[in-house]
Amino acid sequence: LNSGEYDLQWRRPGFKARLLPNSNFTGVNGRGISLCAPLRTGPATLINFTPTPHADRPYRLLVCEGTITEDWVPEMQVGNAFFRVKGGARALYEQWLAAGPVHHSATCPGHLSTAIQIFCQLQNWNFVRIG
Repeated sequence: LNSGEYDLQWRRPGFKARLLPNSNFTGVNGRGISLCAPLRTGPATLINFTPTPHADRPYRLLVCEGTITEDWVPEMQVGNAFFRVKGGARALYEQWLAAGPVHHSATCPGHLSTAIQIFCQLQNWNFVRIG
């Protein structure tokens, strides 16, 4: 969420989203803005879409299920949350990196790996579950 994308439906109850200047985007006509608010707590899925032009299938989706916790860092001035995984975070992060993700990922509410795996089968894409 470092660049300000934010689905207001996923805003944590009791928090107002604030529009703040985003220092990541100076822009040609002035600074960009970002929405700042924590994500709703609960089950979540981290998803990464990776082109694989030299592999047997054209794309790969990496998926890691976890939980959005109460923690967040308002000083970041963008939407953010802490993502907790089952098992050792370091080992899972090493698995994630070894799977070759691209730079940006998406965080989605709910545990979605089963649905994403079916989608990948239908599309003839690679599916990698981390954790």
